[in-house]
Amino acid sequence: MFSRIHIRNLFFLLFFYILINTSFSYAQNITIADFNNIKIKKDSNIPLGWILKIWRGKPDLKLIEEKEEKIYRLRSKASAISIYKEIKLDVQKSPILEWTWKATKIPERGSAKHYSKDDQAIGIYVVFPRFPSMLNSRLIAYIWDSNVPKGKIFRSRKQLMVHYIVVRSGKKDLKKWITERRNVFEDYKKIFSSSPPKIGGISIMIDSDDTDDSAESFIKKIAFKGLSSKKSN
Repeated sequence: MFSRIHIRNLFFLLFFYILINTSFSYAQNITIADFNNIKIKKDSNIPLGWILKIWRGKPDLKLIEEKEEKIYRLRSKASAISIYKEIKLDVQKSPILEWTWKATKIPERGSAKHYSKDDQAIGIYVVFPRFPSMLNSRLIAYIWDSNVPKGKIFRSRKQLMVHYIVVRSGKKDLKKWITERRNVFEDYKKIFSSSPPKIGGISIMIDSDDTDDSAESFIKKIAFKGLSSKKSN
């Protein structure tokens, strides 16, 4: 039979096992892209592990240096371009999406609220695949819109699988590096009234084709973090 000391030791071992595993499950920090240390495909300006998607126009993407730091530049002239990376990530374990971006030129007449003006200086799209993926997947797009007020959440009129969250709006913060933080797990539950499936991909997009305008933006880093991080916006 176990003595009281043995039982007490077993209790503490069980307690610390639960504590360690619970802390681990909610504190996974995963870097999706660090453009200061990223490699670019030969004869291309596309980062390794990413796929170029051209919706319209010609790509103008480039890894450049700014103050001895490498950053990724996206330019659009009446075009819609994105780069996509396939990932597998449990958003319940890493719910905080953190990224650092800067917009220097917005498509001034752009508005994600309007079908014919659905252009943004930059957007970070989180993809939640569901079968059949072409019809049933869900996307949350964190965007820098030109005219829709910050904080608005709504469904795209052009791409019905996409729900927009306006993180920045207009010219107020142009030419400033800004680090954004969103709790993707909570955003998903708020939009869809259910817990999210695993994330299957992430995309960075610049878009100015509907307004036939131009845009320019930059990005440094994208990561998912655990709940031990600071609160999101």
